[in-house]
Amino acid sequence: MRRKRKQVGGNQVEQYEKLKSLSSRILHDTNGYDESYIVGSMAIALHEEKNSKKIWGAYPNDIDIVIPVKKGNMVIVPDIPGMTSNNQKATKGATFVDNEDPTLSVDVIQGPILQSYDNDVVIIDGLRVLNVGLLKKRYEEVISDLELDIKPEKEKLSRLNALPTTDLSVRHDDDLSLRLGEGSKLF
Repeated sequence: MRRKRKQVGGNQVEQYEKLKSLSSRILHDTNGYDESYIVGSMAIALHEEKNSKKIWGAYPNDIDIVIPVKKGNMVIVPDIPGMTSNNQKATKGATFVDNEDPTLSVDVIQGPILQSYDNDVVIIDGLRVLNVGLLKKRYEEVISDLELDIKPEKEKLSRLNALPTTDLSVRHDDDLSLRLGEGSKLF
């Protein structure tokens, strides 16, 4: 499991606002990202902010974005203007770093097309975000699969468990592999 770099100095709230702005630019104005959605710690923070107007734990230090692709059709991750990637040709995804502000980074993950996109992705502040129920299920899978230090993942799952799950589709369909496609990894 890769480790995320920690933000050094600066204001976490200001950094979070920069990440939200960057997310909007990518999801709305960048070719190739029109069906993409946010997962990971950024998704958790957005859900927390939506539900209580504050973030309950650590602020995200990057953005995780999923580009849905058909099974077996992995492609080169689309460019993000103003950002550079050294692993853009990787088959699973790429990491981009902002050319002007190296504290801003984006992990782009290629994942399967969602079976019920309208219910699985919610809009928060104009951003497409994986719903709470599917985020919970994914973190539960990560925790059960990992043999390494899982404290950060347990903390994220705890934050997700404190959020309401109002997504009807999640309550009626508990099989994440059917919803995301077999063998999928979101983050």
